[in-house]
Amino acid sequence: MLPGTCPRFNQRSVLQLV
Repeated sequence: MLPGTCPRFNQRSVLQLV
């Protein structure tokens, strides 16, 4: 899943990726 698929999950996805 790319960091842009879901705006809601994007916030947590970006934090988790970092």
